[in-house]
Amino acid sequence: MGKLRGGDKMGSFGETIREKRLAMKMSQQTLADQVGIARQTVTMLEYNKIHSPSSQMVINLAWVLEIETKELLSKLPDLVMPFEVGASAKLEILTKLEKMETELHEIIKAVRQL
Repeated sequence: MGKLRGGDKMGSFGETIREKRLAMKMSQQTLADQVGIARQTVTMLEYNKIHSPSSQMVINLAWVLEIETKELLSKLPDLVMPFEVGASAKLEILTKLEKMETELHEIIKAVRQL
């Protein structure tokens, strides 16, 4: 399983979340509420204390923080899949996930306009 450790180099998963949240002038509590997680979880994410965040959590974070899912996933040192796959398969899965995310955003946008 991929692990995130405090003190990782610049641009880590946690630093990316924190920098984007602060740039959006968003509190940890607001981010937590919008993502559907506890504020303490946001703190742990920002300090790289969460081991293998769920794919749903990563997708929700990317959406709320307006980051491409693939970009945020790329910040994880070892992308963890529920099964063993090669690098090219991981890229294919991420590409399909990104496409699905885009389609979901379009659906939500259309529903909001109703």
